[in-house]
Amino acid sequence: MPSHSLWQIKFDLIETGLYQWCFEAAAFHMNICSNSGSQDVYPGVDAQLDSSRAWLACGLALVALFTAFGLAYSYGVFFTAIVIEFDAGSGQGALFFSITSLLFFGLGCITGPLCDQIGPRPLLLAGGVLISAGLWLTAHAQTLATAYASYGIGVGIGVSCIFVPVVSAVGQWFEARRTLALGITVTGIGLGTLAFAPLSAVLIDAHGWRNTYKLYAVAGMFALVLCGVLFPRPPLSAVDNEYSGGRRFEQLRSRQYLHLYVATLLLNLALYVPFVHLPRAAQAAGIAQLGAAGLIGALGVASVVGRLFIGALGNRYGQLGLYKLCFAMIGFSFFIWALAGSYTMFMVFALVVGLGYGGYIALTPAVLATVFGAGNLGRMLGVIYTAVALGAASGPLIVGAGIELLHGYTPVLIMLAGVSLLALLPLRALSQA
Repeated sequence: MPSHSLWQIKFDLIETGLYQWCFEAAAFHMNICSNSGSQDVYPGVDAQLDSSRAWLACGLALVALFTAFGLAYSYGVFFTAIVIEFDAGSGQGALFFSITSLLFFGLGCITGPLCDQIGPRPLLLAGGVLISAGLWLTAHAQTLATAYASYGIGVGIGVSCIFVPVVSAVGQWFEARRTLALGITVTGIGLGTLAFAPLSAVLIDAHGWRNTYKLYAVAGMFALVLCGVLFPRPPLSAVDNEYSGGRRFEQLRSRQYLHLYVATLLLNLALYVPFVHLPRAAQAAGIAQLGAAGLIGALGVASVVGRLFIGALGNRYGQLGLYKLCFAMIGFSFFIWALAGSYTMFMVFALVVGLGYGGYIALTPAVLATVFGAGNLGRMLGVIYTAVALGAASGPLIVGAGIELLHGYTPVLIMLAGVSLLALLPLRALSQA
């Protein structure tokens, strides 16, 4: 068969989903398989990047992150009720979130590369089922150990099937507008935090924490499974994975990646503490439960602004400079919390840390894609999030134990500020690499 016929077949079959098979036949026939890069070898990929299907993926990813992280990050509102019912201390209660965050960030090193190979759809479906099962079983738990297992494993593994896969998939759908698209995508996390925190406070007050988790189990599975069914597989992942060879592992061992990993670990020892301890700290200062829950909502609003505003600036200004600014904002915000004695000061902390947090989340995949390429973004993002997992799991747990040991928040918060600002040092080395 003449080569031009095979090229015609390729274009005829794009809409049937057989694009990759057809091109491989043409590539074999024309003997053009090489390491010259995905855009030269797969000219049809250019037409798909930044397309309407790419924006569909962006919208579905936003909904998936809204649902998954809204459910997970509302735990701080459930914290007080769970601690009271199971007669647990702050450290034991924080272990709920620590186990979950360790799993949903740490397992990204598995789900990210898996998404590069099989696409995000089956992972989204699995994540929806696991989160729903975890919440439902937690609602029926009669012991603290059973609640740890059901919530930690179900929600933890479920979110791991969603976060890194959908973020990396969106990064692979875009090129010219990648930073903007990623910023929009991760606003789902902030919007979910904003919506679910006050909603959870109202539902818990009216129906109890167990019935609230039952409701969330049903609604969450419906939303996430629907996203999974509709989510399109990105064009860049299969292309670049086929031709990247051993480069993907060389990148993980590079000096630049090591510096970024260390900075990520240090920052995240502090970053996820507010999601667990901020409402309880505010209540200890005399603030009502609904107002304390509203702080998490305010943090979510600020993070949405950070994701959109700072993320969009990444296309115009240096990404690494903005990235370091976000680290500094997060670190200094903990001094504000340490000094907070009124609702206004608590709110200022929530807004500052939320703004820095949103920009940090939006810029992380963009920085990785710019420095290391988008084809293996799932792998790169998944491994970097093992550092997030270690920090997010240990930080709230250490703070919970420190609060009980030191009988107060202030000394612990000052130490957290110092640790998170220390993360700027490896970032400085990265800028010089």
